[in-house]
Amino acid sequence: KNMMSKSRDQQSTTKEELSLANVMEQELEFLYANQFFKNKIDKMFSIQPDLPIIYGLYSDFSQSFVNIIKNGIDAMWESPVKKMEIRMYYENDNIIIKIKDTGKGIPADIKDKVFDPFFTTKSSEEGTG
Repeated sequence: KNMMSKSRDQQSTTKEELSLANVMEQELEFLYANQFFKNKIDKMFSIQPDLPIIYGLYSDFSQSFVNIIKNGIDAMWESPVKKMEIRMYYENDNIIIKIKDTGKGIPADIKDKVFDPFFTTKSSEEGTG
């Protein structure tokens, strides 16, 4: 049921009412299929359930959340401490989303590129970065 709902939501090209809390919770549920995420990472999630409704494309938020979280998972692969914290809350008319992990971090020389479309440090062979 969840997979069918997610698939349908990702096909939509029309802006709609969204609960970002629900989008994040759905993405986290699917990420539990990743055994490294499920079993090796200490997770702390604090998601305010009554965030204001926004208008947008489900797929834009879904893909953004899952890509950021997967990058954090990849960055923690060899870290001695593996912790991920996700906080979502409403403050001063803004929805705040904080995602923090104990991965190796982003090198200073590429920090200005992380929001460039299609920028990646991942090679096609290794699949992580």
